Amino acid sequence: MFRPMRRLCCAAGKTVSAKEKGLKPVQPEYETVDYVNIDMRPPLSEDKFELDLERARRRLMYQSGKRGMLEMDALLGTFGRARIPEWSRTQLMQWHDILRHYDNDLYCWLVRRTKLEEVPSDLTNSQVYQDLVMYSQNEEHRTEIPE
Repeated sequence: MFRPMRRLCCAAGKTVSAKEKGLKPVQPEYETVDYVNIDMRPPLSEDKFELDLERARRRLMYQSGKRGMLEMDALLGTFGRARIPEWSRTQLMQWHDILRHYDNDLYCWLVRRTKLEEVPSDLTNSQVYQDLVMYSQNEEHRTEIPE
């Protein structure tokens, strides 16, 4: 807890109160932050894709398989390993935008537990997202998840 200074020492040895000197205690101003809607993943600039496309492919392939939710690891990991090597730069940017969403949201959108209106329009307009939806609905690609 912050306690303001009661007395200040002068050069002559007298004590003068902070109020007499005209000093006010410094109290930091805190702003309220909504931690629920903060995207903690750093944005990927287009310059990095221009400079080293193969490095971006490897990084996106790793992020596809290491999500933190086992179901999404299996779904996005197998889809990413199958498609990322052949994608263009714009498709890699679209995949990066998809990976920036939370696993729970992606899982609900891909399994169709939510209404289609709740899926953001930037995803529904993306060709990569449409391919991912088709991939998630195809029974041939289903991966057995260990218990």
